[in-house]
Amino acid sequence: MTRWRTWLAAAAAGAALLAAGCGSQDMAPQAASDASVSVLYDTGSGGTGAGYDIGNGMEAETAEETSEPTASSDMLIYTGDVSIETLDFEDSVARFRESVTAAGGFIEEERVSDDMGYVDAISSYEDYSDARRSFSATVRIPSAVYEDFLSGTSELGRVRSRFSYVENVTAQYGTMEAQLEIYEAEYDRYLELMETLTDEQAILQLQEQLTELSVQIASLKTQMESIRTDVAYSTVTVSISEVRRYTDRGDSTFVGRLADTVSTSGREMLEFFENVLFFVILNWYRILFWGALIVLVVRLWRSRKGFALLRRKKKAPGEGEPKA
Repeated sequence: MTRWRTWLAAAAAGAALLAAGCGSQDMAPQAASDASVSVLYDTGSGGTGAGYDIGNGMEAETAEETSEPTASSDMLIYTGDVSIETLDFEDSVARFRESVTAAGGFIEEERVSDDMGYVDAISSYEDYSDARRSFSATVRIPSAVYEDFLSGTSELGRVRSRFSYVENVTAQYGTMEAQLEIYEAEYDRYLELMETLTDEQAILQLQEQLTELSVQIASLKTQMESIRTDVAYSTVTVSISEVRRYTDRGDSTFVGRLADTVSTSGREMLEFFENVLFFVILNWYRILFWGALIVLVVRLWRSRKGFALLRRKKKAPGEGEPKA
């Protein structure tokens, strides 16, 4: 019996490692899909985030937050999305990162884009004159300060849109707990049955069943851990866009709309000439080349035309002489 005990222990350990490795790649996305956790975050509040250590990641949670959920406690997953405009891009992004650290959260992913320049060409100016650099990030923050983060985003610039969603996964987690109890009880019964078996074939069949159960148990625990993480850390998406000015709706009366139209027309005229200047500076050598080429072609054409006229004048006196 010592031999199958040793084999069983090794098989169970291997199954647990396999499920854990697969769970981080396969089960985590499934849990994220089931629990509606595929989002990103923004910053902006002065939350405290006590009980969390960014250096240690999620494992630095307080004892109260890492304790097993009870049947009476609701397991809620919070998701948020915020879109912000700012006149000072670098300052807003810096304050965003500082607020994440102050709240005890961490950045999962971030992206900075500056490919929408407003001086590239005249044709692109109208579309991108108010959109310059942009920043987006996925942030996980303690759920205890989730509301503080959403309300604090107004400190980063002008909030253009804000979205918040909460999902109750208490029933889903309770079902997983029940399944886990059934699997573990079945596993224990198989172990007890193994003690009574003497037939080698029966022992091998039971070992296969125990291996399958080990994989199922490890997979289920991985999914439950993923849900506990999503409950402890909310997910929020933040987008920060740099603009040259904030746009207001203005007065809705006739006089107000007329004043806005005149103001907009004057501003767009100045922006047009500004952009023309940038275009000339950017393409002066092209303008010089094509201008010189056009001047050369025109001069050649005029020279040829003048030469043809001169030839006709030389022939003109002989054309009127009488025939002999």
